[in-house]
Amino acid sequence: MARTKNCKRSTGGKAPQGIQVEKKPCTTHRRYSVITEGGRPIMNFSLKVANHVLQKSLTENNNSPTNMVLSPLSIDAVLNILALGCHGPTLEQLLELLGCNDVNEFNEMASGLADVLRESKGDDAPEISFANILWVDNKFPLKPPFREVLRTEFQTEAWPVDFNNKKD
Repeated sequence: MARTKNCKRSTGGKAPQGIQVEKKPCTTHRRYSVITEGGRPIMNFSLKVANHVLQKSLTENNNSPTNMVLSPLSIDAVLNILALGCHGPTLEQLLELLGCNDVNEFNEMASGLADVLRESKGDDAPEISFANILWVDNKFPLKPPFREVLRTEFQTEAWPVDFNNKKD
């Protein structure tokens, strides 16, 4: 199949032995480009975290295969949620860590992820299903507008927990 656009994350047809890589054109549709474009700073950060965790797991297990599931998309969603609840120096540090130039760039990317999650139910859309929940220390109550954004934009809930109590 001919490529219609170069993907930055292209494997070049090379894959580990036994894995087949199908070359597909990149989509430029806004709804999907938020995930498929290799230049997206937040997803790049999420992939770096996933790679680090997997490499560490291999090192700790003497390169023996282990069962592990890790979702860069979930890391991405959590970082989006975290940034929405931050302000001031904390937000500035998070934006720097994620490689975003400013809060407007971040907001554009965050709303793109929220659009994908919200609109992934159509007939022609790839189905994206995942479950996230935030466990928040009960010492830090969340404001109702923030809870509403979690529910409507990210389809997730936040539950208060007493992290000092072993039963919770």
